[in-house]
Amino acid sequence: LFRSSDPTSINTIQNGVDLTWSNVNYAVEITNEDKTKSWKNLVNDVSGTSRKGRTLAIMGPSGAGKTTLLKSISGRIQVDPQHRLDGTAFLNNTVFAARYKKLISFVAQDDICMGKDTPREALYFSYRLRSGATHDESIEAVEAMLKKLSIVDCADTLLGVPGLIKGVSGGEKKRVNIGSELINNPLMLMLDEPTTGLDSVNAFRIGKLLEELAHVDGRTVLCTIHSPSSELYNVFDDILLLSKGFTVYHGPREDAPEYFASIGHAVPPRTNPSEFFME
Repeated sequence: LFRSSDPTSINTIQNGVDLTWSNVNYAVEITNEDKTKSWKNLVNDVSGTSRKGRTLAIMGPSGAGKTTLLKSISGRIQVDPQHRLDGTAFLNNTVFAARYKKLISFVAQDDICMGKDTPREALYFSYRLRSGATHDESIEAVEAMLKKLSIVDCADTLLGVPGLIKGVSGGEKKRVNIGSELINNPLMLMLDEPTTGLDSVNAFRIGKLLEELAHVDGRTVLCTIHSPSSELYNVFDDILLLSKGFTVYHGPREDAPEYFASIGHAVPPRTNPSEFFME
């Protein structure tokens, strides 16, 4: 997926990027009961695209390969003789070289901020460490991000450690984790199940934040998500449905019901489309 010899300058893709991946396969070596070795494919020949100014949700049941695909196309997955990755990725018309990773921020499913930090401290640390900005510049950037994330009221409350230290709510902590990546102004934001563990209200708020980042800021937003509510599902522009590592559907969200109806699986009235697709 990555080539270091691409001559294209980073400056040529500063106005936004489309991320495209082609024929991505990821396989791991396993040991069978008879002690022989074989390969198990977790992602099977998956192709797709995530466009600037739009949100893409990778959906599927547990074990479908959502996180594996996300980490494969972002270059954050283990590759060695026992873990094999094939395929090609492009930013616009440029082969996705390793040096372009600075344009993309990845928000992991697990919290990455320290529990004894406040949101203000976590954002300050992330921005100053990565940008090399001065103290005054960092303070200005942090204040702007706190307002953007709507966490000004809890800016000086500890993030907390579950069961040990009381802190901010789960939705506020998730926004801080997103903000720690967003504050460095990436062209693309990748998120691994950003709504996991949140109630429907906070999950919807996270979804609306992602929608704003794409539609207002013009960023490319790509995330995995598991069993969204109908309100959250309608936030996304495009969806990629996976099952056992294979693509089931990839395209605009509003076109999915028509496609499934055309192959004999019409969405029943008053049914959450995402739940029906999962079934």
